[in-house]
Amino acid sequence: MRFVAALLLLWALFGCAVVVMMVYGAFEHVAMNEPVMAAILSTGTAFLASAGIFFCWWHTRGRP
Repeated sequence: MRFVAALLLLWALFGCAVVVMMVYGAFEHVAMNEPVMAAILSTGTAFLASAGIFFCWWHTRGRP
């Protein structure tokens, strides 16, 4: 389960890097159209899913 959370976190970090590069103009040729907005939303979803999995693992770690 931690492996899935780590992969989701990695996906979210790469997505955040792409969004930052879009903001600073590295991807000026990319408009804010529907696929780009979907990628941004999936980045946020991946981060929240990763955080939720890590929290659940941490919360149940000490229980038998």
